[in-house]
Amino acid sequence: MACDTSGGSQDTSCGQNLCTEPLHPDLPAADSFCAETLNGSVLAYFGDAVFELLVRRQLLSTGISNPGKLSAMALTFVRATAQSAGMEALLPLLTSEEEAVYRRGRNAAGPHPKSATVGEYRRATGLEALFGYLYLKGDSARLETLFACYYQDRSSRENEEHP
Repeated sequence: MACDTSGGSQDTSCGQNLCTEPLHPDLPAADSFCAETLNGSVLAYFGDAVFELLVRRQLLSTGISNPGKLSAMALTFVRATAQSAGMEALLPLLTSEEEAVYRRGRNAAGPHPKSATVGEYRRATGLEALFGYLYLKGDSARLETLFACYYQDRSSRENEEHP
């Protein structure tokens, strides 16, 4: 799939009005980043932010207004160990294209935190790369579907572990 890097535009194909104009004249427009050609580490870097926003948005919808409690709750979804376990639930749902992006992120070399094994960290990195890819591609419907499955899986596991 080729990327259109012609400059700022409005993408309404996914039901949203995604502005791709640069935030600042010295910054490139969002559509100048070709998701298909970015390496796994860069996709994961971007996907980390996308994933964090999805989690925070979902937690705000619970009605909880205590920032400390929201932060603690967010950690149960964004830790590498949680992302790794959640990714296991998502794997059967992925298309071959999404699996390839996941593997690209998972196979990206890098250090891992002490709180996760190398395998857990790599699976989490693959998940973040996938979410970054889908966001940059403008596929918000698929992004929302996979996030909903992830959130449901992690919520039910959290309820089982801490009734």
